[in-house]
Amino acid sequence: EALGNLRTRLWYRGIRLASDMVPNHTGMDSKWVVEKPHLFLQTKDCPFPTYSFNGENLSLDPRISVYLEDNYYNKTDCAVVYKRVDNASGATSYVYHGNDGTGLPWNDTAQVDFLNPEAREEVIQKILHVARNFPIIRFDAAMVLAKKHIRRLWFPEPGHGGDIASRAEHALSHADFDARIPNEFWREVVDRCAQEVPDTLLLAEAFWMMEGYFVRTLGMHRVYNSAFMNMLKQEENFKYRATVKNTLEFDPQVLKRFVNFMNNP
Repeated sequence: EALGNLRTRLWYRGIRLASDMVPNHTGMDSKWVVEKPHLFLQTKDCPFPTYSFNGENLSLDPRISVYLEDNYYNKTDCAVVYKRVDNASGATSYVYHGNDGTGLPWNDTAQVDFLNPEAREEVIQKILHVARNFPIIRFDAAMVLAKKHIRRLWFPEPGHGGDIASRAEHALSHADFDARIPNEFWREVVDRCAQEVPDTLLLAEAFWMMEGYFVRTLGMHRVYNSAFMNMLKQEENFKYRATVKNTLEFDPQVLKRFVNFMNNP
């Protein structure tokens, strides 16, 4: 009720209330990790025999225990998984941390399995729920859910190591990968929102020079202008001029959908 009151008062003043939303991962002891663990990327066996999990139970829910790999505490390693134990059955699994492959794993998170259609639908339902309460949604780390990056990070081609340690053994052929995720996740999100919550503005935090793809192919309403920020930093003025010219030649209106931002952690 309080949220609705705030939203209405802001609307009358020409202000739209926005929400941040993290679709790629959850907290390592989230409600989904407790109640729907099958939605996450995990293995029954520890991917590396050197990993150990003897630290404090970090779960706030008595139904499960979760353990960060020990070497995070002494800063000598950065494990790609954490340990989850079902306290009722004793069943143990090793859940992957969220990861974009460019630095350390996000070690307070659990990675959703986007090749699982049930997981994709659960995330979409959560997005729709947020959209019914907020007219603007900003999607955290949206670029990692483009198909090519799901592929790069979690399901590499046979014979390729992949960008995340231990994922080579989960390699998939092109045919198998496309069969398990036939469409771009973000294209489906945009289309579902257009049908069910049409007044919602969707903003993608997408780096790696993907803004054109997010707008032109995926249909995202707004996207971070990563080309400007990166090329400004590198003083690559000629490249940025070429990027703007290419966009103008394709459709000048696309430039209105690029969002400049001050910084990012």
